[in-house]
Amino acid sequence: MSGMKCDENCKTEFSKMKIKSPYRYLILKVGETSVVLDKKGDSTKNFEDLKNDLNQNEPRYIIYDMKDTNNKGKNQKLILISYIPLTDGSSLTQEQRKKMLTMKTVHGATLETVKKLDGSFSGNDYRADGMGELDEIIKSLNSQ
Repeated sequence: MSGMKCDENCKTEFSKMKIKSPYRYLILKVGETSVVLDKKGDSTKNFEDLKNDLNQNEPRYIIYDMKDTNNKGKNQKLILISYIPLTDGSSLTQEQRKKMLTMKTVHGATLETVKKLDGSFSGNDYRADGMGELDEIIKSLNSQ
């Protein structure tokens, strides 16, 4: 564990998501001293909107509300996706590679902190290393 905590805004917005369901997704990232809210999608947004909002080149945590996506009712099912894009680093400078490695390391070490936002992520947490895997996770969950 990295020792980082989720900032108060993350906690507040996550609580709203659980209680009032105003959001389809929250995108979190590792900031300088804590996990911070990067973007949020209101309840009218869908998975394609999330992909457009996602910085595809940097690690992110995604909290996604699966409700209504499979037409099986209005039950809320929050999932956590740890998104860490793969890169071979060949197009990056030495400094950029070092920064990316540090980001990925801190992101991985901070995952448990994000899971503690809600104890119900157990069994509902996934990892994706690119947009293809992200698509597969949502496709798989929609077919359940």
